[in-house]
Amino acid sequence: MGLDQYAYATDAEGNKETFHEWRKHPAIHYWMESLWESKGRPNFDEETMGGHLGDFNCAPVPLTKEDVLKLKEAVEDKTLNYNASGFFFGESAPPGHAFFDEEQADDLAFISKALEHLKTGKTVHYNSWW
Repeated sequence: MGLDQYAYATDAEGNKETFHEWRKHPAIHYWMESLWESKGRPNFDEETMGGHLGDFNCAPVPLTKEDVLKLKEAVEDKTLNYNASGFFFGESAPPGHAFFDEEQADDLAFISKALEHLKTGKTVHYNSWW
């Protein structure tokens, strides 16, 4: 039990391809939640997703090229909220931690894959389940 996160791309025919997964990486999750809020909570259904406003669970966030580039900047500048944590969410490795470089490289790999999918005309989403 815990925070499972993934990114997927869809093509014009609606074919869906999951291309990246995280497990308990709250720094990315909270960044995506903030983005979701700024976009007006797309794909949120109050009745099926927790019953009250604020639940960012199973609500896919569409990512534009600009969104992905902003995330890249935050990852490279180490400005994600690395102090974010939670009972089900685990902890992200903060700068200086033994696993930080590995986690940062994984985040940059996601960004690279997302940009490639967007370049080919696919739609990219982040989603999570906790």
